Amino acid sequence: SEQPKFKAVQLANWFRVNNYFARQFDYNVDPITQMQVVKLLYFAYGRFLVKSKKRLFSSSILHLQYGPVVEEVHQQFRGMVVLDPDKPDKQAFEDYNLVSSDAEINDLLQKIDEDYSDYTASGLSRITHRAGSPWSMTEKGKPIKDQLIFDQFTKTEE
Repeated sequence: SEQPKFKAVQLANWFRVNNYFARQFDYNVDPITQMQVVKLLYFAYGRFLVKSKKRLFSSSILHLQYGPVVEEVHQQFRGMVVLDPDKPDKQAFEDYNLVSSDAEINDLLQKIDEDYSDYTASGLSRITHRAGSPWSMTEKGKPIKDQLIFDQFTKTEE
């Protein structure tokens, strides 16, 4: 099958830089956390899967204690809670520009950000931890199957 256009970390960097810009305009916006980023990526992945019947990124989404976690992003930011208390690094801005140049993916991420940017990490977890969710139907530590995500997001955008 066709390879995804972007890596999960590149999409995470889009959310990091987008959050940085939001904080420049509104001092009430908090720096984004690793947990928020992986939840936003999960929502984007589900919507993209339903719309295009393709994977948004190739990294596994695992059932971990705090919900669905994008393995590649979790590894990249291991041990970090808040990703950018100040300004994201140069690579994050390069990835932001690259992802932003793809209208379809940029629009998807913008919509996810509009729908969920006001949620705390715990608020996002309440959504992903519902009974019957793909996370709840997957064994701890195992990858969440695309079919479960597809079925969930076909019923609801989450």
